[in-house]
Amino acid sequence: MPRYQLIKFLSVIPSRTPKIRTLTVRVFDAFLIDRTRLPIDAYIVFSPCGSKWLLRNLRSLNLQLVDQFDLIECLSHSPRIEEVRAWFNFSTQKLQPIHHHVDVSLAHLTYLDITLNVDSWDQGKFGPFEHFRLPVIKTLLLRVFGIQHGGHGFDIWDLSIDFACQYKSSLQNLEIDGRFFTTPPPFLDRLPKLRHLGIPMGDLNNDLIHGLVSRFSSSAHQSCRGYSCLESLCVFPCSKGHGAANLHAIIDHAAEKKSSATFHPVIVVVTYDLFKSLSLHPGCVVEIMKQGDWRERRRNDLYREIGSE
Repeated sequence: MPRYQLIKFLSVIPSRTPKIRTLTVRVFDAFLIDRTRLPIDAYIVFSPCGSKWLLRNLRSLNLQLVDQFDLIECLSHSPRIEEVRAWFNFSTQKLQPIHHHVDVSLAHLTYLDITLNVDSWDQGKFGPFEHFRLPVIKTLLLRVFGIQHGGHGFDIWDLSIDFACQYKSSLQNLEIDGRFFTTPPPFLDRLPKLRHLGIPMGDLNNDLIHGLVSRFSSSAHQSCRGYSCLESLCVFPCSKGHGAANLHAIIDHAAEKKSSATFHPVIVVVTYDLFKSLSLHPGCVVEIMKQGDWRERRRNDLYREIGSE
């Protein structure tokens, strides 16, 4: 927030009021109505003034440590939003009153980066994505925590994958990270335009590994499948300790299925420790890159700043 706006904001707070517990400041209509970018990095309660077009010019939003009800409320008043980064706690109980009354359609949103705590999600109830419609989404980055061992890892995988696959006609970049303790359901064939994937490497099985390799440009069968080639694969640290073995399985299987035609090596993004342990032969179908280098390369698109001026 610019300094002059911060001074204006603080000026409405009464001085010498040590016993004050709650303060409501209605300044949204004063300086938010014309903003195109908005970062809020603190716990807030978003209480709009009731105008349907309150944030009609907002294009970029970064909300950290918010309640999911406030996130929904804010987005429902941002019809032209294009990119969102949010960190929120999902609670079935808190959202219960509006389950059947809210449907947020964001017709211009192409980028969504969510960090989500599902510790208070009741298994079998509505999930955290039920209220959103994102018809032109291209990039979905999802980090999930609060999953207990032996808990609802399968359900979170299903919810996450099903949410992503709703947008198979537009989604090109997908990252799903978290300690799921389970294997994800098959999904690669459901995302024909996918070019970048991030996933916990230890959660893969043979079927998913074969599915990944079939999307490499080096695959002998790729040209006739009608799907976009995977250009990059981000390997997230995992709890099972199978990351290195699964990565070697991908490399070996890709070498077996290698086409004689010209291909572009798939960039595989790994942790620094895993990077140090790998030794690839010349002509390998993959290129290994450290996570820090990868994020620096893509800092202006895939990992760009959201909400900042």
